[in-house]
Amino acid sequence: LPELARVVSRRGLISCFISERTKRHQRNADGLSDEMLSKLLNDGAGGKPTAGQLLAVAAGVGVATALGYGVYRLLQYRAAQQPPSEWHRVGEVSDLWIYPIKSCGAVRVRQFQCSPIGPQVGFLRDRIFMVVKSADGKFITGRSHPTLVLVQPAFDAQYERMTLCLFTNVDPETGVSSPEQEPLTTLRKYRLKPGLGQSPVVGMQMGIRTLGAIGLGDAVYVG
Repeated sequence: LPELARVVSRRGLISCFISERTKRHQRNADGLSDEMLSKLLNDGAGGKPTAGQLLAVAAGVGVATALGYGVYRLLQYRAAQQPPSEWHRVGEVSDLWIYPIKSCGAVRVRQFQCSPIGPQVGFLRDRIFMVVKSADGKFITGRSHPTLVLVQPAFDAQYERMTLCLFTNVDPETGVSSPEQEPLTTLRKYRLKPGLGQSPVVGMQMGIRTLGAIGLGDAVYVG
């Protein structure tokens, strides 16, 4: 039979019917035993629960419920991140492509490393470059310029030539570009290479093998 529960509040007497089975289920779910709940509610003045006790019980139930739900969601997330225990072959990789310039053509490769920021073959990475407007520096993509997909990047993995651009003509001390287009004009007489247009080739690509400091006066070695 339902049990009549009476709760005293500032506004008067509130009566409600709560089945004993429902009460026991809710208490067990919230981690509260009958003895704990009875002690919390009956230790007030005259054996009647006070408003503070009722609020404390409600807060405890809310915290326990929120904690239980959080643990449930965490376990659910971890279960979703676990790889399948069984695998079945469904096909094989037929092509691999890397798009060095966003919205431009692709470079076909035989294999690449799956790095944290995308596919990588040596210095070649996926969508690491983009086309920008020289006037305002804003980048453009295939959404606004569909013909960008016709631009075919070229990547020489064997030689990795480094070419000079018009920025080379700017005097670093004055910030003024050379009217005679120097030194590019002179470099074009003997530093051009087939397939690279009018961009002189100069210098070499260098990278870091061991991290460390470098300072003025340090010796330079060539192996």
